[in-house]
Amino acid sequence: MRTRNRRSFFDSAAAAAASMFLPTSISDWASDRLVFADEPRLSPAPFRIAAPGSVFRYQILDVNDAAWLHRQGLDGTEAEWIVGETDGFLVNCTLNGNPSKSFVIAGNYANTVSEAERKKLAAIWPLQIGKTVTYSSAETTRVYTWVNEISVLGTETLDLGNTKIDTFAVRWRQQLSDPSGALLNRDSFRRDSVTWFAPSIGWFVIKESAERSSLGPVHKIRFQLSSYRRTMDKAT
Repeated sequence: MRTRNRRSFFDSAAAAAASMFLPTSISDWASDRLVFADEPRLSPAPFRIAAPGSVFRYQILDVNDAAWLHRQGLDGTEAEWIVGETDGFLVNCTLNGNPSKSFVIAGNYANTVSEAERKKLAAIWPLQIGKTVTYSSAETTRVYTWVNEISVLGTETLDLGNTKIDTFAVRWRQQLSDPSGALLNRDSFRRDSVTWFAPSIGWFVIKESAERSSLGPVHKIRFQLSSYRRTMDKAT
């Protein structure tokens, strides 16, 4: 499977010139002004994930720090997700053989999200352009919390070489806040991702993620679908 040559959301000058994306740093993201190359009219997409046992393989692209990649439990240039059972809107899966939990369109920090906050997150479904939800997450060993925001930015048809597939582009942002809920310095630490979710296959085609800190540069990574096999499907 081959995804068409497209600019990354983390490109700056080139993407701005093409009106696809326009940040020079993550804190300058203005994704509400995104214009996609091909914007199909899609019906709202309910939470419908590929059946357990489905396998999705990806190329790992645009990594700028191999040591950081290793700390994420990833090595090399390929990644494989195997879908497991769902628990509400949370998907049990394996990533390169390691057990994982995924919200699919949000950051994979499931253990930090309470049941009450998961219900807020779940309100993003069905996916529909313009919908935004916020929820909080916390780490028990820290005094701060995370403010999370998920927004459906638009739709785009991606060319996979032998077929085209319609997707929703969904942005997730995570930023630190103090115990009162006030956001901390936006440059202190922040995570961002954009996921192209394809309702027809029940998983994502592209996921681009980045995190930044005032102590270091932006770390970025891009997963691009190379092949998949859904349960009861032939390999594609």
